[in-house]
Amino acid sequence: MKKTIIIFFVFLSINVFSQKEITGVWLNEDKDAEIKITEKNNKYYGEIIWLLNPKNKKGNPKKDTKNPNPKKQKQTILGLEIIKNLEFSKKEWTKGTIYDPKTGKTYKLYAKIKDKKLYLRGYVGVSLIGRTNTWTRVK
Repeated sequence: MKKTIIIFFVFLSINVFSQKEITGVWLNEDKDAEIKITEKNNKYYGEIIWLLNPKNKKGNPKKDTKNPNPKKQKQTILGLEIIKNLEFSKKEWTKGTIYDPKTGKTYKLYAKIKDKKLYLRGYVGVSLIGRTNTWTRVK
C-alpha cells in the first residue's frame, strides 16, 4: 500500500513538473525578443520582456502599429502579451493563440518541448497549414 501511494505521488509530481516546464523566459527564433511565459489558473501566457531594438528610428518605444484594432496600435511592443490561453494536455500545450506584432496577425497555437527547446506552431484553421518556430530557454 505504501509503495502504491509513493508511486502515485511520483507520477503526479512528474505531470505537474512537465506542464509547468514551459514557464520561464524564452529567446525567440530571430533572437530579437525574449518572452516570459507564466501560468495563471492552469493556462499559460507569454509577454515580451526584452527587445534587441526596443526603439524606432526616432528613438521612441516601438508601438504595435500593425494591430488590426486601432485602439491597440499605440501600445508598446515591450510588455505586450503575445501568447494567451495555452492549455496543457498530454505532454503538449494547445488551444491557445499567439499574436505576431510584426504582422498584426493572431494564430492558433500548439507548443511542445523537445530536447530543451520550445517548438511553437502557429496556424490558421488546420495545424498542417502553419509555421513552426523554435525558441531557446534563457538561463
